[in-house]
Amino acid sequence: MDAQRNRSTPHMLLPGLALGVIFACWMLGFNGGTSAAQSKTPLPFASAVDQRIEMIDQLRAIRELLKEQNELLREQNRLIRLGLEKQGVDPGRKDNR
Repeated sequence: MDAQRNRSTPHMLLPGLALGVIFACWMLGFNGGTSAAQSKTPLPFASAVDQRIEMIDQLRAIRELLKEQNELLREQNRLIRLGLEKQGVDPGRKDNR
């Protein structure tokens, strides 16, 4: 009787195993329902050309901001030098006290 029980056990595990695999696939998103929702979202760029154009525009804006920052730093350095000269300190010397 034990021999018959051992032969029937694999047949009983097969449906449970199949349900487990189906459930795991569904939980991981392999059911295909999410792909329709994902395709509705537009891509950030339609083509590589559009992406390059936007990158170039952003780089130009960064260049202009850097120019402005450099002008501000030059003005700041000029004002610091003028303030040191008014105090009688030589801005070129490192050991001014």
